[in-house]
Amino acid sequence: MVEKIIGKIPLYNFLNMLQVGTVFCVFLVWFFEIPVVKNITNLPEVGAGYFALLSIIPFVVVYEIGYIIFRLGGTVVEKILKAKIKIKGKEYSLVYFDDEYGKFNDKRKDNPFLSVLSREYAFARTQATLFVAIFSILIWFGEIGYAFISLLLAIVFVWTARKHSKNIVEIMYYKLSPQKAK
Repeated sequence: MVEKIIGKIPLYNFLNMLQVGTVFCVFLVWFFEIPVVKNITNLPEVGAGYFALLSIIPFVVVYEIGYIIFRLGGTVVEKILKAKIKIKGKEYSLVYFDDEYGKFNDKRKDNPFLSVLSREYAFARTQATLFVAIFSILIWFGEIGYAFISLLLAIVFVWTARKHSKNIVEIMYYKLSPQKAK
């Protein structure tokens, strides 16, 4: 049953959520000095089924936390990145974007590299979301130095998302060849 469920999740998504969730959980353990169970002496007495359940639970929790961060990136952070700001009569946004998803799908058939860029964009957006979440926690607890580092990392990933989104839009409108986008 577990194999059927895991088989339906694309490997990229699984690794992305697991990695993001792991980084966030490691941050929480480090920052809040959460004691981690290092020695479980009664495991031989609990049985194989219970041991298997105890082994799977951390992965499920980490994956779910990663998934929540991924969805926050897709719903909240995406809107912020796409928001248009007028400066001296000209509109700007943090990322380049074309909401014509049908056109993207048509172009993707001719240009499979668009799928790679789209995944890389989503990964960069998720990483930016992760470091904004960490930044928020650090600011809340007054850890300005660490918060600054987290903010810098978030900015790096926003710039990365911007680069990928620009390449996607340029390939969609034949202004950039996939070879130059790499």
